[in-house]
Amino acid sequence: MSRGLLGHQSPIHMRHNRKDALKEADLIILAGQVCDFRLSYGRTLSSRANIVSINRDRAQMLKNEGTFWRVNLMIQADVATTLVNLAHCLKSSDREYCSSVQEWMSYLTMKENEKNAENMKKMSEALIGNGINPLYVLSLINKVLPENAILIADGGDFIANAAYTVHPRGPLQWLDPGVFGTLGVGAGFALGAKAIYPNRPVVIIYGDGSCGFSLMEFDTFSRHKFSVVALIGNDACWSQIAREQVAIFKSSVAVDLKHTRYDNVGIALGARGELIDCKEDLTKERFEKIFASATGGTSVVVNIIIGKSNFRDGSISV
Repeated sequence: MSRGLLGHQSPIHMRHNRKDALKEADLIILAGQVCDFRLSYGRTLSSRANIVSINRDRAQMLKNEGTFWRVNLMIQADVATTLVNLAHCLKSSDREYCSSVQEWMSYLTMKENEKNAENMKKMSEALIGNGINPLYVLSLINKVLPENAILIADGGDFIANAAYTVHPRGPLQWLDPGVFGTLGVGAGFALGAKAIYPNRPVVIIYGDGSCGFSLMEFDTFSRHKFSVVALIGNDACWSQIAREQVAIFKSSVAVDLKHTRYDNVGIALGARGELIDCKEDLTKERFEKIFASATGGTSVVVNIIIGKSNFRDGSISV
């Protein structure tokens, strides 16, 4: 829910190198964040840092504490209220405080820029098999995404790539399956978002596996005259599972899919359907036309054939 809270161009919002930053930090504030698999159960936190944990729920506040990390201060309270009070207490005129913060932000910004440059290189790297580089697809989407668009993310590997590449434009403009990865939320979230904000663009970024759970709802969108855009990253695979399964068990059982014509499924359900299967067909202008055409009750299902990259190798908690 907090994605987009600072907009998509905030100089204090870093999207990369979280693990490195946590290892270097002197003070870490877990503002409602739980030490589960997302923080490697606390292993990523610096043992030298002072750690403050803020949470309404004591059990969540101290999850895995004493095993992989140690807390210095526990605050069982509302996170938002606590942070607002903390902001009021900080003296921004304190020169020593401002200087240390500026040095830290400069360091993080440098690391962020280095990671962005590295990711730009990965956009042109050779892929496993055919298809368009998923990072290139998502970077192009990010360039043309309308400022008032509500993003619905439903998937595994493709969505994890999107989380690093596609930037929500503002608060409450990103909805995803959450910490438990409950696939299938896409169309339901889109339906709710469009019902509340009928005049705002609603865009679902689907993985090809997850779209199978809710693509039929495009019939609902058609009947209720809701205009929704679905962008499906189709690599014919449950890639997030396949990454570790194939490497560990040497078997692709149950993770292989097909390059199904989801664009034709969309047409059958009353939407417009488009197939993009080569980089030459993937342009900024085409995406702009796709977003512009989703009006007047017309939805669009875009089936994008992507290849497999090594961008997220080793990212799954096993």
